Amino acid sequence: MVVLWLIYPVIWMLAPVGLGLMQINTSGLVVAYLDIVSKVGFGLIALSGQLSAETASTATEVAAD
Repeated sequence: MVVLWLIYPVIWMLAPVGLGLMQINTSGLVVAYLDIVSKVGFGLIALSGQLSAETASTATEVAAD
């Protein structure tokens, strides 16, 4: 996840604002793609954590009975 977030400064440096090695349209599309991938990935990680917490809670309740 962190790797995806570290790509944003690289895109900025390659964009016309930085070194000018990337066109404005390309940098915009890459940022939009990274936004989608990183947010969906973070959502999946959060969902996985919630499911793990619910499983642990259920296992604790069963053990207590």
